[in-house]
Amino acid sequence: MEEYKGFRADRLKKAMEENGVTAEDIANTIAQVDRHIGIECVKDIVTERNPYVSLYILCLICKAVNVSADYLLGLSDEMY
Repeated sequence: MEEYKGFRADRLKKAMEENGVTAEDIANTIAQVDRHIGIECVKDIVTERNPYVSLYILCLICKAVNVSADYLLGLSDEMY
């Protein structure tokens, strides 16, 4: 069994590219739900400066990028 590595920013970047979504787009979508999560937080996640993503933010990112949490967590190879 492969070692679990946690949140996969590389997969987030791939999903962003495939869906034509930028970090700013994600931050704007998240701001509609929670204005306390800003662009810097999202950029830190995308660039892997912050490898720790809360479940709450993970859910918001999944909705913003239209991708499954299992995919971003490396638990599934299915993006949707």
